[in-house]
Parts: sequence; structure tokens; C-alpha cells
Amino acid sequence: MKPRYALPALFVCLLFGAVTWPQAQTRPPPRVFTRLTDIVYAARFSPDARTLAIARGASDAGRVELWDVEAGTLRHVIGGFDGPVWSVSFAPDGTSLVTASVEFHASGVQDKIVRREGRRTAELKWWDPQTGELKQQVTLPGAAQANLMALHSPDGKLLATVECHWAVGSYNADLKLLDARTGELRVKLKQDLTAFEMPSFRSAAFGRTPEFDPLFMLVNLRRQRVVFSPDGHFLAFWNSKEVRLWNSTTGAETLKLNDFKHSLRAVAFAPLGGTLAVATTSSSNKKNPTISSDIRLYDPATGAVTQTLPVRTQVISCLTVAPNGQQLIIGGWQNEQDQPVATLELFDIQAGSGSSVKTGDNGSVSTLALSSNGEKLTFQTDVSSVSLVDTQTWTITRTFDENSDGGASPKSVSRFLLSVKRVLALAFSANGKTVTGEIEQGGIKQWDPRTGEVKKQLGEHDEAGAIVDISANGTTAAEVADQSIRLWDVSSGDKKIVPASGGPIAAVALSPDGQTVAIGRAEKILLLNAGTGEQLRMLEGHRANIKYLAFSTDGRTLATASEDGTIQTWDLANGQVTKTITAGGKITALCFAPTHSILASATEDGNVSLWDLKTGALTLQLKKHSGAVNAIAFSAAGGIMATGGDDRTVIIWETASGKSRRTLKGQDLTVTSLAFSPDGTLLASGGGNASVVLWDVRTGELNRVLK
Repeated sequence: MKPRYALPALFVCLLFGAVTWPQAQTRPPPRVFTRLTDIVYAARFSPDARTLAIARGASDAGRVELWDVEAGTLRHVIGGFDGPVWSVSFAPDGTSLVTASVEFHASGVQDKIVRREGRRTAELKWWDPQTGELKQQVTLPGAAQANLMALHSPDGKLLATVECHWAVGSYNADLKLLDARTGELRVKLKQDLTAFEMPSFRSAAFGRTPEFDPLFMLVNLRRQRVVFSPDGHFLAFWNSKEVRLWNSTTGAETLKLNDFKHSLRAVAFAPLGGTLAVATTSSSNKKNPTISSDIRLYDPATGAVTQTLPVRTQVISCLTVAPNGQQLIIGGWQNEQDQPVATLELFDIQAGSGSSVKTGDNGSVSTLALSSNGEKLTFQTDVSSVSLVDTQTWTITRTFDENSDGGASPKSVSRFLLSVKRVLALAFSANGKTVTGEIEQGGIKQWDPRTGEVKKQLGEHDEAGAIVDISANGTTAAEVADQSIRLWDVSSGDKKIVPASGGPIAAVALSPDGQTVAIGRAEKILLLNAGTGEQLRMLEGHRANIKYLAFSTDGRTLATASEDGTIQTWDLANGQVTKTITAGGKITALCFAPTHSILASATEDGNVSLWDLKTGALTLQLKKHSGAVNAIAFSAAGGIMATGGDDRTVIIWETASGKSRRTLKGQDLTVTSLAFSPDGTLLASGGGNASVVLWDVRTGELNRVLK
């Protein structure tokens, strides 16, 4: 059975004028470009043509939207990029999606954009296109680039990357071939190739054109400048003056085409026969200036011109070839009354003729993407929207713009505004792939610590006070709400209200497995089943009003601290007090070490004490904080401990010796919560600004800020 392509039938319609465009479409005013513009950087179809991936976002907050092409519904949003996602590329088998991004990782939580400090990195990330889960991440070596693009080879074994960086008067590119599975370097093809040059003058023939509007640099940075031949044997790179070809297996340069008298605008390989199509545009400087374009077809093996096609499009911006290899789809613009009008043209190579359609927009068609079966096409005339075209009827079936339900990321201004909301509790999941935080009057957020993406947000509209807790495995969250406890199943998002009448609740704690909730009220502790709300036990006999509760890591012991500095530990099997400790001073934090035999407490004067629960003796007292300590956390192995407080610092200590390893500074307000990742490589610290800072435990460097 022969594959069905819609484009030949469409070509007949175009020639005989049977094509219609939506009548309601009018030319929008020119787009005003700012740092906050929700820009579309790339759009690509999945190999089965069922999913459209759109990379978009503001200049420092990117995301990838995965859309169901037929239904027009949003399947998933991949967020957490701290910068633009310049390209998306599906593996030919459809099992993974690779994003190429350049991201800015702040060195701390900063209150003003003018104070932005941090580091830029160029990153490749592998995603499951069905679930949006991160599979792998590679940070490219060297200085951060202006942009980064990646493209799979036809057999899916290679990734071609183009890393653009600023040079004097131009943007230059480094071209590499990587292993598509691991991201390891296979071949450096060429370094410091000119990608595009900044214009130094304006041709009279062009008049008012999209080429010289404020988006010139962005449009040129978005151009895909590499393309594989259909058999994967050749890789082509182009700029405005030349096309170069390399053997993708050996890395040897096989061809250089630079005999162009005019501006080179786009390059594409035909799927059948491997013909190389090169589009150029020329302008005359005569008394009556003109603009025209043509397309030359080359034999990539010899560099010989096999055909020259005189197309109708005056200025070509982008080019793609139909799957049958017989039609070219050309995007560009026509000059009408000194105004650029965006156009699409379908050109039949065998017939040597074509026909064009006006999109209804001013400007230019700047990008094109065609599905593998040729039945769907996307184009852009505006930086913030993508139009989806059914090539069987040549109608726009959907426009994906900044108002589409894409879960817009925070704009760059809001990413650096402080709020008074504190992150009161933190916990990593057992596999370390998520970190959950409870935010004062801001609900519950769950992030992917590897990407910074917000995976889930719960209860952001529910009023919650300052008494909260998260189970150590991150599965259950508890919030005190008046005379009740609000319990969340973080995985499902289900909420349960457990009545708890009998007076004000002063403290709450969840067992490590999230199955038991402890409530502290006056001098009593109530233990409840978190799943059913059933009362399990009442602990009575505390010496003073309870302010803090903490479960041991095995869930068998509960520690309580009162206003007068008394700490008691309870055996939950029999409800008996096992130890009473006089800490001296107002307790501000309480935490068990993983060994269960050590309990750490902190006081408002900044002292941290470690207690031996077998003897009740003070084994270490740590004095380095200059303000009250609000949070304590131990690594899973128990070898290190972290403390954070009002002095806006986090200190990492050796548990055995009490020696401070390093002091972490990066939060503008008080530290209110801490949690180690299961493998001990990351430390999450929550502050008084509804944000979480991730630290590299080994180096003490800031990893990223979660907002």
C-alpha cells in the first residue's frame, strides 16, 4: 500500500484557485517585542504526526507544550526551564524528545532584576514525550552560548548540535555530532562558523521589511541551520553566504557551496533522491528596485546544479520539502504597497511552477514544520503564535498562541519579586525525583529538582496557617485549618478534612510513611490514622504547652518540645515517656537523626544541641548561627546535618565531630525549612519568599532556585 500524501492534491487546488482562507482573519498590528513576550522558539511534529511539541516562554522562563494534533488538546506541559528552549527534536522512533536550552541559574533568591547574579549553562535534556518525565540531562562544557539547537539523525543514533555565540559583528557557531543516547561527543565538525551577520546597511529595494525590524536577531537565532540528508550520510550547515556538507560518519567535509551572488535564505534536503534545495533572494539597487528569489537544486555528491526554480515568493524565509519529494513548501513575504505580507507557496518541482497563498498577516512566514505524512503543517508569522494547517483542505484548524491553555510560566519580572509567604515544610520523594514544599497561605508545590519544573500544585486557594508538615517520603501533607486538619495525598491530589475540635492546635507532625498524624494541643498529643481519621492514641502527661513535634525515622518514637524548653520522647507502642530533657531556652526546631538515638534541638539564641537519647546527655552544642535556628535536617546516612535560621544562612555540619563543613548564603530572607535528597547530594532550603533553593552538598554551590 502506497503512503498517502495530501500535498499533490493541494497543489492542484492552489493552481486552480480553489483554496480559501478564513475570512475572519485580519492583519494584526506589528508585534511589540519585550523581555516578557511569550515567544515560540520551535515547533516540531512527532514521528507519528499525532503530537505537536511547541517550545515557548519568556526570555528567562521556558516550557514545552505537547499538543494532541487531532483533538487540539494540551497533553502535557514540560516546565522548569530557566531560559529559552531553542529547539525540540523527536527521536525517529518517537520514544524520546530532546530539548536544547540555554538557562540562567541564579546564585540566590534575588529581589531585583538589576541584581541578577548566577551562571548560564547550555543544556540538552531527554524527555518521555508521553509522560513529560525527564530521562536524562547533559550540561555542555565551556562557556554558555547565545543559543543551542539539536537535531536527530534519520537513524536516531546521532544528535547534531549548533552552539551559537557572539563574535564581533556576527554570531558564530560550533558544530558537533553527539551520541543521541548518551550525549557524548562523537565528532567536532567545525568551530567558529559564521551563523549570521548583523546588517550594516539597508537596501532600498526592501523598503519596510521584516528583515530589519527589532526581531531580526531573534528570527535569525531561531533558524534551523543544520539538516541531515534523508539517508543520514550528509549533514549540511548554511549561513547567508555558503552551504557546507560533512560526512556524518567520518566527520570529513565533503562539499562547500559559496558561489552565491545573492543572500542565501534557506536550505532543505528532498526526502527522495537526497537533492539539496537552496533558496536565495536578490535585490537590485536600480532606479526602480526589485526583489526576487529562486531555488537551486544541487547534487550533494558533486555540487552540480541540477535545476533552478523561479519561485513567486519575493523574499524566502524558510523552506521544507513534501514527503514525496516533489513539492516544495516555501514561507516568506511579498511587498504590497510598501508593506510586507506573509505568504506561503507550494511549488511543484516537476512542473516547474507553483502558486502562493497570503496568510492574512503582515510580516513574514518565519518558520515551517511539516508532519511526516504531509497532512499537517505549522507556520509562524508572529513570534508568539503557531498556526496549524490541514493540507488536505488548506485551512487553519487551530492557532496556538499565548492565550492557549499552555500553563504559561511566570514572566521574568515576577520571578524575582519577594513575597512574605514562607516555605514551612520540605520533603524529597523516596526516589529523589520530586521535592514537595508547603507554602504559608500558598498551598503545596511539587517540583522536579533536576529541571525546576513545577509538577503539581495543590490547595493554592485554601487558607492555611503556619502549622504544617510533610511526611519524610513526601507522600502526605498536613495543614492546620481552624478546628480541623487538612490532609493531602500528594500523588493523587485528594484532600481529606479531619475534624479536631477541643481547642487550638499548636503543633502537627506526620510519621515518615505518612500514615499517622500527631496533633499537639496544650499538654496533650492526639495520634490519628491519616487515611481514615480514626483516633489511635492519646498521649498525656506533658509538663507544659506543646510547641513542636517530631517523629523518629522508624516512626516508633515521638519527640515533643514545650514552651519552657522541656523535651520529652514517647514510645508510641505503649504511650509511655522514655526520656525527659531540659534543653534550656525556647525551642525553635526539633529533629531525629536516622540512628534514632540522637535528637537535635535548636533554640532562639541560635544554639543547636545534640542529645543522646539513651542517656539523655548533651553530646554536642553547636554555636555559629547569629539568629534563631528554624530548621534542622539530617542526611539519610546521618553523617551530616544542616541547620538554617533567621540569619539567612544554612550551615552543614559533621554530625560526629560537630565541625561545620560550609556555610551556604543565597537566600534574602529567613530559612524556614530544610530537606536532604535521598542520596545526600542535594539540600533543599525553603525561605520566606515562597521559593526553594537547591544546594550541591559536596561543593556548597547553588544548584537552582525553585519558584
